[in-house]
Amino acid sequence: MSVQNSHQVFFTSAAIAKGDPEHLLNWQQRWPNFSPNELASRDGGGLLVNYKALDALQQLRTMWRMPMVIGSAYRTQDHNKRVGGAEKSLHLQGRAFDVSMRGRSDASVVSFIYYATKAGFTGFGMYLDRPSPFIHLDTGSHRTWQTGQSRLDDTDDVGELTPQFQ
Repeated sequence: MSVQNSHQVFFTSAAIAKGDPEHLLNWQQRWPNFSPNELASRDGGGLLVNYKALDALQQLRTMWRMPMVIGSAYRTQDHNKRVGGAEKSLHLQGRAFDVSMRGRSDASVVSFIYYATKAGFTGFGMYLDRPSPFIHLDTGSHRTWQTGQSRLDDTDDVGELTPQFQ
């Protein structure tokens, strides 16, 4: 079962298992480097596909030319609470991705951020000092934060900030 509008479509976990996203959205041609299962909520709560955000993710992957491990993409409200996500997290709208930086050099991280900006991402959270380092990307308002800073809530109403990476 899916619910669709012009900007996004939701698939239940049963629809994902049946292959509906691949069939209905021509998935492999539009987003060949990602699967519905890797982007679905980790609690089995389905997948919300935001076309603009997923197009930006594919564009980033194409430009960066390196495999990407997605640690978190769409989240249900329950899953978001369980992982300590922001109340209005853009993960809830399918507009945010946490991408692993494990084993990446500093130069690779810099090129990743450069290409992410070129692909249309505007929100950047740096969690590079963790045992499993990652970068949060989203298509919300322009802002950056890192571990140890009081982070901004990942919503569109936090105001415009000058991005640190251009």
